[in-house]
Amino acid sequence: MQKISIVLTLAWLVIVFTVPPRAAYAERVACGTPKECYEKAMAKLQKALDIVEAQHVENEHIQRKVAELERKNALAFGVVKSDGNKYSGTSNWKSTYDSNYKRYEITITGENYYYLDYMTSVTPAGDIRFCKTVSVSSKLLVECYDKNGMLATSSFAFVTFKPR
Repeated sequence: MQKISIVLTLAWLVIVFTVPPRAAYAERVACGTPKECYEKAMAKLQKALDIVEAQHVENEHIQRKVAELERKNALAFGVVKSDGNKYSGTSNWKSTYDSNYKRYEITITGENYYYLDYMTSVTPAGDIRFCKTVSVSSKLLVECYDKNGMLATSSFAFVTFKPR
């Protein structure tokens, strides 16, 4: 007899905790009738679909730009955050920030980088900065300066080409 009451109690708890009361659901979505709830849910779904579609279009645009850069013989490109971590870009490089020398070190896989053998463009992002490139130990070094000419951290984008 005791087994039946435990089973019934468990069943009742499952029902209570898994099936929300209709009034509670209506309050959560702030609608009165089921039709209003459906229309609001469909409007939210359409908005989400529009966002997904816009992101899909943007992703295709970015993929076309990446392919275009690769066709133009870009060896490596990407964005480095001010802390030296890679934010985005091709998969063939990694970066760090050397706090002793206050510069960014970028290693391009399979390349013995010497700054006179490559063409690299660096664009600081969101800061009043200018950056220059040098090299040491086969690494691309990026040094950024503030408007007073002092070494400073900065997020930046770069692209490196290797003449053939």
